[in-house]
Amino acid sequence: LEHSPADENEFRIGFETVRRAVPAEDFFEWDMKRHTMADLCDFLGIEDAPACKVMGPLPNSASVLFIEREQWHIVLSLLPLYLVLHWANWRIIGVVWSALSWPTRRIRSCRPKNE
Repeated sequence: LEHSPADENEFRIGFETVRRAVPAEDFFEWDMKRHTMADLCDFLGIEDAPACKVMGPLPNSASVLFIEREQWHIVLSLLPLYLVLHWANWRIIGVVWSALSWPTRRIRSCRPKNE
């Protein structure tokens, strides 16, 4: 993580270095189109996880709002806290905006009014 590859060739060389260094029995290269969760579980030696029993390819959709869907009761219990924090943020933004816009209000109030 300390080094980021400069180009695609350096990126591929890094992967080849790992492929050569890691023994075949400890190396699993995941392919989203070909492998399933059962393949990954077999490689890791996991037998009793419910995800390991799912056959076929993984769904190719983004997992949007996963926590909210799966643990709705926790999200619902935190809703009052979210609302209070939302209200507090708007109050803070209002105070900061008032402080930053004070000079312009002062200038506008000092202008002579055109009759």
